[in-house]
Amino acid sequence: MRSRFDNLIRSALVLACLDAAPAWAIAVPSPAKSVVPSHIVLVGLSGGVADTQLAEFVVKVRSLANEPFPFASVAIDFGNAQDVRLASVQPDAGLAVNCISGIVHRIADAQGEARFTIVGSGTGVFSPGNTQCVIRVYGDGTLLASPIVHTYDLDGQQGLGAGDLSIFISEFITGAGSWAADYDGSGALGAGDLSLWLTAFSRGTQTSSAGPVCP
Repeated sequence: MRSRFDNLIRSALVLACLDAAPAWAIAVPSPAKSVVPSHIVLVGLSGGVADTQLAEFVVKVRSLANEPFPFASVAIDFGNAQDVRLASVQPDAGLAVNCISGIVHRIADAQGEARFTIVGSGTGVFSPGNTQCVIRVYGDGTLLASPIVHTYDLDGQQGLGAGDLSIFISEFITGAGSWAADYDGSGALGAGDLSLWLTAFSRGTQTSSAGPVCP
């Protein structure tokens, strides 16, 4: 009887401590409340500078209570995205790259927001559909979303140019091209994607490719 009473007291104390703890101490990131773009794009460089205006995206990590999750560890896992390659060193010093695991990482700010402009390119050889274009976004170890990744620099050589356009046309002709070139997110390659590639090319902000890249 004494043991049962002690257990009840112990349970009550634990509940009281949890009630008294600050919300952030017991919060976990919420995939439903957090905000992650459904598509991201990797870009090349011009003068060593990435095109932030074209490629920047924001991951907003939020708790189950729909509150900002401050200083969350945000990891983007490219491990299964075999149609693209990451630059092993990113122009943004706030981004850490682990080539072995294929992960790009940064710490979110006090509002739980982490901004990324990721430099990378295509492999020049692609798989049909989205098979090799899915990445995973984690907040403090919790899987938040699995977006699709694209890149304008399809061949990974000398920035945007004729080689990339040739690959795009080849992918389009197959009728089942890689979603690495599905820039408008329609699920198929078409005139809209070509228009977006031409717009990216005309900007002149990707005159050199990412390099060196992760294997």
